[in-house]
Amino acid sequence: MIAVYISSNQFSVSTDKTIEFVPGRRLKLDQGVDGIAYSTISGSTYSTPNTIVTTKESELTSNLVSVLYGVVESGSEGSLPDHVHDGSEGSGGIILYNYVISEDTTLYVSTTGDDIIGDGSLSTPYATPHKALDYLKNKWINGDAVVTIQCGDGSYVLTETISPNHPCGDRIKLIGENVYSKSLTSIQSSSGSAGAWSLVLNLNNVTSIESGDFVIIHTPSGGTRPYHVCGCHEVTNVDAVNSRITIASGHQGSIAPSGAISATVIIVKTIFQMAAGEHGLYIDQNNKLGGLGNIVFDGGGSTGYGIYITDFSFLKILAATYVGTYDTNLGMFSDNNSVIKAEGLVACSKQGASHAIMADDKSTIICPNAIASGVSASGKYGFYSVYNSHIEATGAVSTGGVSIGILASIRGMIRAVNAIADEHTTGFYCSRGAYIYAPGAAAYNCSTDFNPAVNTQDNEFGYIDT
Repeated sequence: MIAVYISSNQFSVSTDKTIEFVPGRRLKLDQGVDGIAYSTISGSTYSTPNTIVTTKESELTSNLVSVLYGVVESGSEGSLPDHVHDGSEGSGGIILYNYVISEDTTLYVSTTGDDIIGDGSLSTPYATPHKALDYLKNKWINGDAVVTIQCGDGSYVLTETISPNHPCGDRIKLIGENVYSKSLTSIQSSSGSAGAWSLVLNLNNVTSIESGDFVIIHTPSGGTRPYHVCGCHEVTNVDAVNSRITIASGHQGSIAPSGAISATVIIVKTIFQMAAGEHGLYIDQNNKLGGLGNIVFDGGGSTGYGIYITDFSFLKILAATYVGTYDTNLGMFSDNNSVIKAEGLVACSKQGASHAIMADDKSTIICPNAIASGVSASGKYGFYSVYNSHIEATGAVSTGGVSIGILASIRGMIRAVNAIADEHTTGFYCSRGAYIYAPGAAAYNCSTDFNPAVNTQDNEFGYIDT
């Protein structure tokens, strides 16, 4: 019969049906896009012209459509009376999933949302992605359905790591709402020094750009030191009159970029400000996230990692999207038989104490055209593959680090076709049974370009193949 949502534990049906909706009777509730739910009646009252039904569980949603009730008796038409599902002897077993989501669903998150009264709708969004993930924790997502957690423009101050550990995680996407593409036409001016540059950029227009946004800059050419501008940087000022923006860059080079540098500038509007000591995104224990895109993880100098995938887990970065990490300990890390597949563009910049992009312990990162910039710690690297791991870095750029740009060691492998290493002590380094495949790769402004020399075995059986 038709049911009308009142609250998370109440609904109404027409006419007096109190004799049917009795305490202890089981309910099957059709909640539309939120799937099927099962609950138990705790009581009902009649108030002309409707019966108000109260449930023991508080998990009804505003998408409630209809309700069926069971007959408390044996036989094919009957249902069990109220009973527990705690795994104890004589109970009904443990119910892990109260709902089934059977069609594509979007949960909305906004900086003006509310995790207490919000329901994830466009009109009443949640305040954090954590609340959206919490909503999904007891829900099964069918194989032909995708749940998108769409985070609106703005900066979200996170209080804990985002951990989307769900058995249907490959059918969950976490995306930012808007990005905009601009064109860099030249460098207006620069100030600062290695690791703390302020660059004024001339753009074709500055529509939809605000201070506090982030830019991901790629594919530079022309001018002086063009690769210096590559990476993920914070917008600190917008000059609408002159179509200029000022960005903060953690590039470790001692010479600022200048002149008629052209490049593509992507404006990312959804920013996750990481909590102190926490990671931005963490997936472990054989879990998956089926989509990530159009988000920047701003570490603010945190000791956490921007993106950390471990223990046989998987992350997909969506095609035609952009993901950045900024001012973190380590940018993006795949560890212990895990896989990161980046079909979109990744930029990891201003790492405080570790590497920009790292695959360790039989793990894989597929990140063509990715950018690593501003690694500030000695002995840390832009791209680092180690212990039987693999990084696909065709067309990638590593720029402005104090040590090595692209390094494979201890049987690690990096595919670095047409990759660029710029402004490092050593551009490409390979050692201890590792292999770098680098046709078309180039090193600029490095003390040493390739070690060992290309097509020569050295450093305990390291080999860079061009």
